[in-house]
Amino acid sequence: MGETKSALITFSREPEFSEELETASKKQFEKPKRPDSEDDWVNFQDWFTLEYQFENGETVVGLFVENYKHAMSKDVRELIL
Repeated sequence: MGETKSALITFSREPEFSEELETASKKQFEKPKRPDSEDDWVNFQDWFTLEYQFENGETVVGLFVENYKHAMSKDVRELIL
């Protein structure tokens, strides 16, 4: 699962999510930049990747599974979601 989480975090940093990442950061920290605390940054990344919903209701994790479903077993997809 470590490799999958790493791939998921890398996916969440794709340029297509940069605007949403900035919006989410403003919501969480009242500024569009990375927080000073490493713990806050890690927690934010997890929240953004796993829970944050775009205006259309999609999540980063949902898009990740959709894009890479051919490379994962059903059990792994269900565990990630």
